[in-house]
Amino acid sequence: MAKYDDTSKIEDAFTLILRESLQDMIEKCPYFVFLQSKNSVSLNQDLLGITYSAWIYEELKIAHSISSKSHLTIVMESFQVSHDISPFLESFETITLKKLSQQINS
Repeated sequence: MAKYDDTSKIEDAFTLILRESLQDMIEKCPYFVFLQSKNSVSLNQDLLGITYSAWIYEELKIAHSISSKSHLTIVMESFQVSHDISPFLESFETITLKKLSQQINS
């Protein structure tokens, strides 16, 4: 039981660090970009649409708290921009961790 408690405390501390870091990053960003993927939830789906992102709730909560403080909220909510970035993503080369490590250390 003691080992579980220690692990739980470490996980809680790590989660808090990640959440605070995420909030700091979002507060410093002038724009928010949510990429659509196979795990994305469509705006047209009903409540059965789910996502497997453990952080999406935090991202949206932080973004909403920041945007609600901003005068630009009304302007920002009035438009939506959509671009197909698939060709751009396909141009990336897959790299293994070993190859990345070799490139960094060379």
